[in-house]
Amino acid sequence: MKANLFFGSSKKNPEDWKAFLNDAPYYKLHVPVAFQAIEMHIKESGLPIEVEDKIEEERKRNRSIDNVFRWISKSSFSIDYLRTAQEHLAECCKHVRFSLDGDRLRNVSNMYKQCSEYRLERDFRERETNYLRLDQAIAKTLEEIDKMPTVLSFERLYPTLKSLQDSLQKNFKLLEDSIPELELRNVLDNDFYVLSNDGRVSLRLLLESINEIAPPIEAISLVLEPGESAPCHSPEPLYGGQRREIELSIKPTKKEINDNTFTIQTVVEYRTRRGEKTEKSHLFPIAVRLGTPDSFEKIPNPYGRYAGGSPVDEDSMFFGRSDLIDRIIQYISTGESGQCFVLYGQKRSGKSSVINQIKKARIESSFFLLIFPQGVLCMQRTYGVHSHVFLVDEMKQQLVRIKEKVPENWPNPEDVANNPTEKIREVTRLIKRMHLNIVVAVDEFTYIYEMARDDAETFMRGWKALLEAKAFNAILVGQDTMPRFKQAFPNEFSITHDERLTYLKKSRGGQSCITTYIV
Repeated sequence: MKANLFFGSSKKNPEDWKAFLNDAPYYKLHVPVAFQAIEMHIKESGLPIEVEDKIEEERKRNRSIDNVFRWISKSSFSIDYLRTAQEHLAECCKHVRFSLDGDRLRNVSNMYKQCSEYRLERDFRERETNYLRLDQAIAKTLEEIDKMPTVLSFERLYPTLKSLQDSLQKNFKLLEDSIPELELRNVLDNDFYVLSNDGRVSLRLLLESINEIAPPIEAISLVLEPGESAPCHSPEPLYGGQRREIELSIKPTKKEINDNTFTIQTVVEYRTRRGEKTEKSHLFPIAVRLGTPDSFEKIPNPYGRYAGGSPVDEDSMFFGRSDLIDRIIQYISTGESGQCFVLYGQKRSGKSSVINQIKKARIESSFFLLIFPQGVLCMQRTYGVHSHVFLVDEMKQQLVRIKEKVPENWPNPEDVANNPTEKIREVTRLIKRMHLNIVVAVDEFTYIYEMARDDAETFMRGWKALLEAKAFNAILVGQDTMPRFKQAFPNEFSITHDERLTYLKKSRGGQSCITTYIV
């Protein structure tokens, strides 16, 4: 009677019964005791079931899967191994029975492909971004297998993924711990310096981390060995492939001044990413020549005002980013509100200049653009003002600037502070009724992650709510810590378009961008 009730669905749902019969050889091989009991009930019900003739085919299928994972167990992290493993796993998808196993196999196959691309990447920051994304994706898949295991995923995929994750983490740790190849040279190799009134010389030295793949160094100091020099520190990180001009103040001896030429020995001291100890480079010999002020001829420099990293606001000085600006404007112009474009990169790569140019670009007059510099929107503790109140007040001021009438029912600051999300939605609805497309651009957005982490969780939760409510479109600009920021808040950054801004290549930023020469 129970058997008839249990298997009576074979008549009502013939497709399900057909699927069960198709998978019966799998159950007979993998769970023989349980299948024997099920088979007995089936036969008592008078239903036909024959699996013996399909057992050999199932064994062949299992051998194919076993061979793939036996080969993959020869754990390696070479590019050839990763590519071959990816191909084997993709082929293995053809032999699995269940769709969930197939989906997971394809996902793991893609992870091996991404690992090979990670190995090929020559830029440290790009490799770090790929590493963080991959490590998070592997951890997420392992968690899914824990929650919903299958025989294949638990016995095969789980240990394979753990091994891949271990290899990935060891590889990145070796990269982080590697010692970069540094070069230090005199900027004025073919020129001379002039003594100051106190008998000192300010040397301009160019420090370069030669290999792009090298990890960043920070807390950089130049030390004269032996000799007298003023403290010389450069705290900002120097990444592989980057160069930086550093000033070192020294006091030559009387003999060196009389000779008008001398050589100093300089050591670069720095800390690596892990910051456990101070590292030292080898000695760099630097030849120095001295001259008199009479030998100098003043040359006007039209580029001098931007040499310190100030945002470029002159159209004639802005070069090579028009495609990027077009992409940003296109992204925030299409679709409904709630779009978020994330632009990040190292300092002085031109991020703030891009925002300035977007502000000046001839975009549709319907755009209602708000630009918040230096992470000010995130700094409610510093200013003693709730960030939402600050945002609403800036919207009001922007309406005044563009000569639009401020609605009479505009909320007051106290109402915004008490019910921020709802009041901002109310304000954005008022602005949209004027047929204005609201875009909020926040410069130095990574400030909240780097300097105000106590506020980060609360702020990001509110930020996500505003984007999900489609209150406005957003452009977020930040430093190279943005990937770590996103990893810390994956849900809040779940739907964004990301682009990393790098220095212009020589082909784009070389002589072709210079229209006025200094000499």
